[in-house]
Amino acid sequence: MGAELRINGEPLQDTLAAGAPIEVVARNATAEPIWIMVFGVDARGEIDWYFPAWTDPAADPSAVRLPPGETRLPEAVAFDRPPGRYRLVAWFTEAPSQVRAVEALLSGGGLQALTGGHLQVLDLQVEP
Repeated sequence: MGAELRINGEPLQDTLAAGAPIEVVARNATAEPIWIMVFGVDARGEIDWYFPAWTDPAADPSAVRLPPGETRLPEAVAFDRPPGRYRLVAWFTEAPSQVRAVEALLSGGGLQALTGGHLQVLDLQVEP
C-alpha cells in the first residue's frame, strides 16, 4: 500500500519539540480511498489518539478516510507530551477501523496485532 505520513510538512524525524503544534499530512499513492489512524504510545503504554481524535469516552471514532493524493488532516494538534521517549504510529488500512477495536488489539498483542495494512512507526525523542 502506497502511503506516507509527514509532520509539519517534513518526513518524520527522530525528535519533536514538546508543546509544538503538529500538522499531519498523509499521502495516499493508491487509486482508491484508504483510511488512516494516527496515535502515540508513551513509555508506560498509554495511548494518545490524534486522528481520529478521541475526546469523548462514550464515543468510538472511526479511522479518517484518505482519498487518492495528498490530504492535510483537519487541524493542527498540540503535541502536549513531556520530554522523553515516545512512539508515533500511523496505520493505513483499506477498510475503516474503530478506536476501541484498535486499542483492544494493541493491548492483546502490541503493534504486531495491527495486520492488514501499512504501519509507519517512529520512535522519537520529545525535547523540551
